[in-house]
Amino acid sequence: MLSIVVIALIFFAVVALAGASADDQQESQRTILERIIYQADASLLLAERNTISELLTNKALQQFYSNRAMTVAEEAQTRRSLRELEASLPVHSSIYLYDHGAQRVISAAGIRSLYQFPDQAYILDHYRGEITAQWTGPRFLREGDEEGRTRQVVSLMRVFADAPSKRGAIIINVDTDALERKVNTFIESAAGSVELLYGASDGGMTSEGKEAVTSTLVRSEYTGWMYRWKNEYLSGYVPISPEHRRWAGVALLPTTVALVFLTMAVRRRPGPGQPEAAESGFGWETAGRCEAEERIAAEAILAVRDHPGQLAEQACGLPISGARGQPDGRAGAGNVMTIAPDEMCQEALDPKSSVQPAAPTGGVQEAVPDDEWRSLQSQRLDYDLLTGHVMLTEAQYISRLSELQLPHRYDRIGVFLAEIDGQAAFAAQYPARDRQLFRYAMEQSLQEAAGAHGLSTRLVWMTSHRLACVLHLRSPEQEPPRLVAALADEWQGWVQQYLRMSVSIGIGTDAKSVETIAASYRSAQDNLSLKPVFGAGARIDDTCSSCKRSLDSYADLQALEQVARSLRMMEADWQGKLVLWFKALREGRVTKQDLTMLIHSAMVQMEKEVTVLPANIQHQWKEAFIPRFAEMKEHVETLDELEVELIKEWSAFAQVLEEEREARRPYHLAMQAKAYVDRHFTEPSLSLAAVSSALQVRPSALSQIFKEELGVKFVDYVIQSRLEHAKRMLAETDEPIQSIAEQSGYPNHISFYRAFKKVLNIPPGEYRNVYRMQ
Repeated sequence: MLSIVVIALIFFAVVALAGASADDQQESQRTILERIIYQADASLLLAERNTISELLTNKALQQFYSNRAMTVAEEAQTRRSLRELEASLPVHSSIYLYDHGAQRVISAAGIRSLYQFPDQAYILDHYRGEITAQWTGPRFLREGDEEGRTRQVVSLMRVFADAPSKRGAIIINVDTDALERKVNTFIESAAGSVELLYGASDGGMTSEGKEAVTSTLVRSEYTGWMYRWKNEYLSGYVPISPEHRRWAGVALLPTTVALVFLTMAVRRRPGPGQPEAAESGFGWETAGRCEAEERIAAEAILAVRDHPGQLAEQACGLPISGARGQPDGRAGAGNVMTIAPDEMCQEALDPKSSVQPAAPTGGVQEAVPDDEWRSLQSQRLDYDLLTGHVMLTEAQYISRLSELQLPHRYDRIGVFLAEIDGQAAFAAQYPARDRQLFRYAMEQSLQEAAGAHGLSTRLVWMTSHRLACVLHLRSPEQEPPRLVAALADEWQGWVQQYLRMSVSIGIGTDAKSVETIAASYRSAQDNLSLKPVFGAGARIDDTCSSCKRSLDSYADLQALEQVARSLRMMEADWQGKLVLWFKALREGRVTKQDLTMLIHSAMVQMEKEVTVLPANIQHQWKEAFIPRFAEMKEHVETLDELEVELIKEWSAFAQVLEEEREARRPYHLAMQAKAYVDRHFTEPSLSLAAVSSALQVRPSALSQIFKEELGVKFVDYVIQSRLEHAKRMLAETDEPIQSIAEQSGYPNHISFYRAFKKVLNIPPGEYRNVYRMQ
């Protein structure tokens, strides 16, 4: 009887614990989702605000609404401003402007009449219907190119008006795939993912129509979209609801009572010839939940420490340079680093313990399970202040810090933003738990280093790989910029030496009060965005960034086009041209968005050149080389890395071209003809007949060989060579157009003007003006 009673009690306990665990899991998922939604909404709100701000301040965009015809130079300037605005947004987006008076639309691709624009229906429905204040659900947007490709986007229209009438609108289109990838970068869990349901309100139903009790739904107040947490490990598991647990208890209670009475009756009346049933104890070895957790945590820690290069292997007793209180400069760093794996394992076992309040000083961050709400509020306060979503006065800020029991004595505020270099490799090399250990170590080491300088710090992970540091400076006799730079350098060195990884840092302008902290953070973001130019592990401040010029997209793409053509033509100096192109880029302000654009442009330019090559070469390019450019977009972070990768890939492709052309003898004849044109294109008498005579081959045969081997007609190559020379002279000299025409192989300026206008769709004089304005 005792055995049955014990079994029943164990069953009830298991049911109760399973229910409590399911409730805890749901609550933890909801907390994580709320934070993710907050960050996703912040990205969309930032995109909206930046776009509106740019429209209100950028004269190049405003001139589009002037209801007059735009010159070629004005159109080029507006399109360039749109490209730069698109590149600056936190999520991959496309933007176009609508001028209601002139019934026209301009995008980065060009200007069109409203009734020729592919997205005409959306503009008419939303502009006239006054539906302009909220994000749409997913819709298909057809591109304006010749192929008419479509992609799924969510859109927002904001009206541009001069009171009381509307002049037009600006439309932001965010790729849904890019948005969902952005959302999932906010989580670091191998056991789950986040799905956007947009306008759906399915009540937690899966696509099969069954109740998805393994997912958690939370609605965004800003967009109205639903976000769903999907647990990959428990996709087929349905936890018992509280209602079901109560009914299970009620149903099992009479069964247990019946078994007890049956056992008592059997024990009173043993069968014939059978001995009296002796009551025996139910023996088992108790393995409590705490022991299981300790065993799992110990195994996890050992697994991390046994892996070469893992943080936990390095974490025991690592010194922090410049720390005080110990002869070897440790200042408690060994304790911090030693307990990090254990605390991280505990957080992994108990998701609710993952949110910890920030340490009040530069010392060890202590877990306070009862103050999770206070911790979350303090992190949100820092995040809102840095991103500019909340504006507080000094008195309000000090009051909020006091409420959250955080230090609030300071004279000035310093801000810097650190980014983990090699994000793709970092995520691929380490699982989620180990990446959390690294981040924990980075936080604690930065707290220790700041404490050694007598500084109070506030740390916020803005994304999974970007850590913002707010320093409360209380040393008026020290110069804040030098103090912040010294701390950043010291911490960078520690991370490099002991964690064997690098971080890049952007330092913001000095903030005299909390009212300018958002501007300081934006300055840090802008400086950090120049990491492609300065390289991984760089510390970038205003002094460094001010020496870089704005990127000249038109000239840079023209130079890249020449490099790609030179490679296709197998010219010996194509690699030298590529090196010079990168040298020019390093003088400009190249951001991560610009870097992605350059990679895409390199692929597109080479793809255009490949279309005139034989089919087998085109097939090799498509199958072997295009996927590598997609990989570059994911892992290349600096111009140095891009230069190495691009030279490597294009050299491999050049080898393919060389092997293909060496197998064909006519190629050498075509190259001889090309070299002859390169030497004599400035002579008006240059012709196919003259080259054929010099090479002793029939003109018709030379024309055919030239086209087949080099992918361009003979006459087109002559025109191309002459116009390239003319373009350089227009851009770099002040010589009159008549003189340039004569030096480019044209007998008079009329024939030169016609050829230039026909090929480039712009007159020579206007080309010179546009180039110099850019």
